[in-house]
Amino acid sequence: MHVGVQLVLAAAVWLVSSSAAVAASNCTFRSTARTWQLQQNCWTDATLAIPNGVTLDGRGRTITAIDPEGGHFLGAVVRNAGGTAHVRNLTIEARELTNVCDGEGPPDQRLRGILFEGASGTITGNRIRNLRQIGSGCQEGAAIEIRGPSQGAPLQVLVALNIVEGYQKTGVLANGSVEVNVTANRITGLGPVGVIAQNGIQLGFGATGSIERNRVEQNIYTGGDAASTGILLLEAGAPIEIARNRIDDNDIGIHLASTSDVVVRSNEISGSTYDGIAIDGRGAPALGNYVVSNRLVDNNIGVDIFGAGASSNEVVDNRITDSVLAGIQLAFGASTNVLEGNRLRRNAAGAFVIGDDNDILDNVIAGSDGVGLHVEGSGNDVQGNDVDGSGGLDIVNSGANAYDDNRCTSSSGSPVDCP
Repeated sequence: MHVGVQLVLAAAVWLVSSSAAVAASNCTFRSTARTWQLQQNCWTDATLAIPNGVTLDGRGRTITAIDPEGGHFLGAVVRNAGGTAHVRNLTIEARELTNVCDGEGPPDQRLRGILFEGASGTITGNRIRNLRQIGSGCQEGAAIEIRGPSQGAPLQVLVALNIVEGYQKTGVLANGSVEVNVTANRITGLGPVGVIAQNGIQLGFGATGSIERNRVEQNIYTGGDAASTGILLLEAGAPIEIARNRIDDNDIGIHLASTSDVVVRSNEISGSTYDGIAIDGRGAPALGNYVVSNRLVDNNIGVDIFGAGASSNEVVDNRITDSVLAGIQLAFGASTNVLEGNRLRRNAAGAFVIGDDNDILDNVIAGSDGVGLHVEGSGNDVQGNDVDGSGGLDIVNSGANAYDDNRCTSSSGSPVDCP
C-alpha cells in the first residue's frame, strides 16, 4: 500500500512569482503519484503550479489569495505546469487585492482563479468566490480560464459542477484552440455595477464545445457604453451547442458576436436589460446559427438579429412572451434569415422585421400591445402567419414582398386573410 507523504510547498518548486518579492504560502499537501490533497485552509501571495498529470484535490478546503508584501498579486491563484492537470473540490477566494491593472504581457500577469494554459484536463466541483481587486475596472479577474494555442489540435477541458460568484471580469473563459464542455455550473455576477462589464461564460477566438445545464445570472453593466452578457461567443469556432441553460437578469442573455453555426436549444432566458438572444453580424459574419425551442420571458427584446453580416440564421419554434419592445427584431442590414413556427404572446410588438429576403413563416402572434407583425423591405416571404394583435400584420412596400395565407383577427374577433 502506498503511504502519502505530507509536503510543504517550496517556493523554488511550486510557487510561481513574477515579481522581485519573495513568494510565500502556508499551503501544505499530502501527495500520491497522481494526487495532491490540500491539508488545511491556507493562503498564498503567488501562483501555485500543478505538476503535469496531477490532480489537485482541495477536499473542500480554501486557498486565499493575498497581496505580497510591497506588491500586488500577479497571475493565477492555481495553474497548470504541464500539458495535463485536474482541479477538484477546491475553494478559491481573494482578500482585498490591490487595484492594479496588469496586461497580457509577456509575461501575462492578469488575475485568474484557475488557469489552464496549453493544458487539457478537468475543473470540477470547485467554488471560486470574490476573485477580484478592490473596486476595479481592470479587464482581468476570470474565475476559470482556459487558453489554447491559436491553431492546431484542440485541447480538451471539462468544466463542471463549479460554483462561481463575485468574479471581476468573467466567470468561465475559454479562448483559442480548445474544446471545452461547460456543464452544470452556477455562475453569478456582481449584479448592477458601473465599473466593469462582466460576462458569465465566454468562448472566443476559435474555441468550440458545449455549454449545457448552467445557471448564469446577474451580469449587468450600468456604465452605458457596453453590455454584460450571460453567455458570450466572440469569434468562436464550430461546432458549439448552447442547451438547457437557465439565464436570468443579464444585459444580454446569449450573445453570438461574429460567430457562426451555433445551435441554441431549449434554454430559459428572462429579465435581460437588452436582448434575450442576440445574433450580431456587425463586425464579421454571423451565419447559419440555429435558435430552436427556447423559452424567453420578460426580456427587452426576445431574439434580436442585426448587422449586415447576420444572415442565413434560423429562429424556429421558440416561445417568447412579455417582451418590453419586441418578441423578435430583425434589422440593420440582416437578410436571408428564417423566422418559423414561433409563438409570440403579450409582447409590445410581436415581430418587427426590417430587411430583405427573409422568410417569415407559420408564426403565431397574439396579444401584442402594438403591431403584431411588421415587415419592411423587399424580397421577404411572409406566409402562413396567424396574427392576433391590435396592430395586426403591417407590410410596408408590400408589392416588393411575397405574402399569402396569413390570418389576422378582425375587430369583431373573426379571422380574416391579411393583408
